[in-house]
Amino acid sequence: MTRLRSLLGASCAVLLVALAGPSPVSAAAPSGDAGPGAVPQVRVVGYLNHVTTRLSDNDARTLFASLISLGLVEAWPYSDYGSFSSGGVRLGNINLEVMGADPEVIPMESFATFAPSMVRGLVAELDRRDVDHGRLEVQREDGRVIYASIQIDDLVSAAFEIQLSAQFVPPHYGPSPVAPANAAGIIDVTSADIYAGRDRRPTLARLMAPIPLGVGMDFGEGPMVNVRSGNGFAMGALHVRVDDVVAARAAFAGIGLPVRENSVTVGTVELVLVAGSAR
Repeated sequence: MTRLRSLLGASCAVLLVALAGPSPVSAAAPSGDAGPGAVPQVRVVGYLNHVTTRLSDNDARTLFASLISLGLVEAWPYSDYGSFSSGGVRLGNINLEVMGADPEVIPMESFATFAPSMVRGLVAELDRRDVDHGRLEVQREDGRVIYASIQIDDLVSAAFEIQLSAQFVPPHYGPSPVAPANAAGIIDVTSADIYAGRDRRPTLARLMAPIPLGVGMDFGEGPMVNVRSGNGFAMGALHVRVDDVVAARAAFAGIGLPVRENSVTVGTVELVLVAGSAR
């Protein structure tokens, strides 16, 4: 889930000790054996975990309920987290977060959230790569840690942000990367587009290394990521594989979403529909 505006009262060191137990990401520390200017051999980015669309709370609640009505899996229930509300919808191999928030509190319209490949040693590895970042932030519920996230300073704009977030609660969905049968016929997401200009690409390259920055970035889990050239910094489309494009369009239109020939607008995120089969 997307980062909160409330910061940890504890220090980063205390947080890392508290979160050093079992988690869905590796706790291994980086090797740190690469010299200055060398390409890091340790990955700091695990995979693209979720993409967020930010709307008003009423619109977000309606959209979340509509998507779930299609038979899509609930990644996490729509809940109030204080400065924002959020619910997750599973699209096979990635989560779509539907967020409700006041734009004066959270101005970004969309987020791309990557799971880090490590928790212990994460801050040190970002520093070693010369990636400027904020403090670790945590969200707790009923006394347990739900997730910890960190902002990357150069990857934030007025409308879009890329962040790292490690989740510590077992997911509500199974391990299969393919969505179960649903009214829209969604199978999975083949790739996600991100547009980044020259000013953002050096930081992105240092963050993503040793995976080369560009089109077809394969993390081994979740969809591929395409970092495309652009004048701004923005979330592009999710390329969604469906059983039948015409049937998918009809299903999305049936819940009131804007559809075009091969795409649908889900809040602030565009889904490009691609016919395919993996069932």
